[in-house]
Amino acid sequence: MLSEADITLQKFIESTGVDIDTYHFQNYKNGDKCEGSETAGSVKYYVNDVAQTDPSQIIISDGQKIRISFE
Repeated sequence: MLSEADITLQKFIESTGVDIDTYHFQNYKNGDKCEGSETAGSVKYYVNDVAQTDPSQIIISDGQKIRISFE
């Protein structure tokens, strides 16, 4: 049986072969310039439109709307 610690967003994404942590997602990392802009961006995580900071602390559950963005 899986425990809650086994179903974090970070563990789920990593199981697909994609790197993810607080500071980067795939090829995007905090401080990189946003596409078409000179502004530095950062990786953002949202659960049900509420900002989160650490994907290793986001426990996945049914019905959640999870958004990962670089802005």
